[in-house]
Amino acid sequence: MQTPSGACHSPPVAPVVMRQRGTSTKGMPGMKRIGVGTAMRVFWRSQRRARPEKHADPHLRTYPGFLSDEQGSLVIFAMFLFVAMLLVGGVAVDLARYEATRAELQSTLDRAVLAAASLSQSAEPEDVVLDYFARANLDAYIDPNDISSEVTLVSRRVAAEASMEMGTTFMRLLGINSLHTPSAGTAEESAGLTEVSLVLDVSGSMGDWSYSGGDSKIAILREAATEFVNILMCDPSDPSKTTNCVVEPDTVSITMVPYAQQVLAGENILDQLTVTEEHQESSCITFDPDDFNDVAIDPTVTYKRTGNFDKAWWRDYPDDRYLECRT
Repeated sequence: MQTPSGACHSPPVAPVVMRQRGTSTKGMPGMKRIGVGTAMRVFWRSQRRARPEKHADPHLRTYPGFLSDEQGSLVIFAMFLFVAMLLVGGVAVDLARYEATRAELQSTLDRAVLAAASLSQSAEPEDVVLDYFARANLDAYIDPNDISSEVTLVSRRVAAEASMEMGTTFMRLLGINSLHTPSAGTAEESAGLTEVSLVLDVSGSMGDWSYSGGDSKIAILREAATEFVNILMCDPSDPSKTTNCVVEPDTVSITMVPYAQQVLAGENILDQLTVTEEHQESSCITFDPDDFNDVAIDPTVTYKRTGNFDKAWWRDYPDDRYLECRT
């Protein structure tokens, strides 16, 4: 209410007495008994009547207690909390998708390199890896240049790399539009310690001319055997290499077993056995039929040394190519 002088004041409010049940207002002049509900209604009505009138100027329209009013503050906090929960949950969803994608890519790569590195695999390692990715619909995420292989007679090693970009759904709200998914794998299969026995024919016919090879058969055999040994024991990529070998020492053992009519054992082996001493021209042993009943050779048993003779009876002169035990 506004006075003639322009000052505003609140109208007088009649005092209200609220009594509890069991109390009395006797001896209190002017006091009236009312209930709690009635008292509250009277209180709020008096507060509404006490509110000031709005000023004509909108910039001066203020209400007492506006700055201290806390109604609705929890809603604002809940909105911020909801946004934070949405971001955390969204990041978890994107990370779960990322891990599923990475696991699929890595699993395909592992299977591909394992199949390509198998010693029984006849296809090229690069073709095997690319075929695995094509069947999994992931061929767009691997480059043939990222596939490497090393193949020898006793080992096979294959390595490959793949990668993809996975688009995010919720993390882009934080400025992260994609996640890089790398994958790499290497597989190798080797025979470990390898033992090879070369059984070479050195009979008389090997001295004949080979029209396809342009040399004698025995000369071609010697050249091929030498290259084979160099490949196994030195460098699989260079058959002529005998130094600076890439093959680890003591991993390959090669035994040569030359034979004609009989197998040439060599004097080093015969020195470990007991044989007859008719001559020293050759080092072959003639076994009796009973000797084949046992696989082992008894060093205490005396074996017969094979005679040094030419078995071609139609010639009256000896020919070293047709000796019974060629050296």
